[in-house]
Amino acid sequence: MLSALLDLIDSVSTSTSGSDLVVLAVSAYPDVQPWYVKSVVTAESGFYVSYLSSLLHHEEGHDAARRDITLVKVRIF
Repeated sequence: MLSALLDLIDSVSTSTSGSDLVVLAVSAYPDVQPWYVKSVVTAESGFYVSYLSSLLHHEEGHDAARRDITLVKVRIF
């Protein structure tokens, strides 16, 4: 299932944020790492920003991601 998710992330178009896919990717953390998402999607898609924002969300995000100081320091803009 993880390989299918990685293939979906790889095929995200530049015109969509893929909100359902963002939720899946966040739930797959730490197997789906932010560096991978950033490397396979285009910056124009907004998918990476949506993924990172959801991952670090103060209520619905992933606790381990919020404790990762290097991830928290990532600048997305």
